[in-house]
Amino acid sequence: MASLKEIVQISVNTSIHYVTQVKVAGLKAASSVAMDIATNTLYWTNKAERVIYKSDLINGQRSQVIRDDLDSPEVIAIDWLAGNLYWADSGTDFIEVATVSGSRRKVLVHRNLGNVTSLALDMQSR
Repeated sequence: MASLKEIVQISVNTSIHYVTQVKVAGLKAASSVAMDIATNTLYWTNKAERVIYKSDLINGQRSQVIRDDLDSPEVIAIDWLAGNLYWADSGTDFIEVATVSGSRRKVLVHRNLGNVTSLALDMQSR
């Protein structure tokens, strides 16, 4: 999986589409990103550092959300309605969930994951 070093946003609400770079402090090698539209917070996995980060896109403040017991966090998804973060770790062979603050962490799946390349959440079947 490629590493992301910059993120851009494209304005689609106007007749002229603007592309602007999103300023994210410390974004060096993101494997996967997810956006919490309710809080304007970007989450990303960093396989090299074995950490899941978040950054407030208003003030640029970056912090670690999950840093313990990660091996190779590959992909990430967010349930912005419930405030939960989901990720797949190819090193531990887990799919896990925690709150967006990193609390209440729980293993959801731990067997024969293979190569997980994406996660999708069904927000309609709540």
